[in-house]
Amino acid sequence: MNFHRALSGIIFSALCVGMAGCRGTTRSDSLDTSDIVATFTVTDDGYGSVYAEARLEARTANNDNWVKLASGDTLTATFGKQASNLTEMGSGLYQTSFGLSNAADMTISFNRTKFDDAPDSFGFMPEALDLGGFDGAVISRGSDFIIIELPATESDKSVTISGSCVTTLTFDIGRDGGDVTVYPGDLYSSDSLAECDVTMTLTTTMYGEADPAFHPDSSFVLMRERATTFYSIP
Repeated sequence: MNFHRALSGIIFSALCVGMAGCRGTTRSDSLDTSDIVATFTVTDDGYGSVYAEARLEARTANNDNWVKLASGDTLTATFGKQASNLTEMGSGLYQTSFGLSNAADMTISFNRTKFDDAPDSFGFMPEALDLGGFDGAVISRGSDFIIIELPATESDKSVTISGSCVTTLTFDIGRDGGDVTVYPGDLYSSDSLAECDVTMTLTTTMYGEADPAFHPDSSFVLMRERATTFYSIP
């Protein structure tokens, strides 16, 4: 017996118990729609594309596998007047994309041959906000303030600042207007002499509704991301 190979198999099996990546798959034609958790995420990436993504999981007493669509079961996204079927990208993961347009409404329908359809997962895209005045700037971590002025919105807002030489900062702002201020010293680097590009991303988020035919844990989130890059120096 190859002890090393057997031990590796035991360790792998133990790790799989707690890792989502080790889940199996279940065909959708063996699951009622109410036994499927659908997690829908729609993202305008700020570079001209809108991505519609669906993550499908089984949710029964003894099954939390990813869901693989059986023949005849389809996911279709409609963005304004554009429509596109979602294609499988990985275990339980389905995606399609659209070009950016003036449309704000997104619907994702689940059409089935054996069980109830779920045609009305729906949401509105949030407004897009730009981060002006920072692109290409040279900003000192030790002496410069970063002040981001944000208006009141109907969507939640967050700002993330990240780079290869700094510790990531995240600010959750909510819907109110106001300023986000990064004070000198807030943007930390373990190497006091390091310099690097730093990306600041502003995300606006709205919450839609998953079709009630799905399991109650289902959700629908819509986001727009806008980013700018500055150069960070000590």
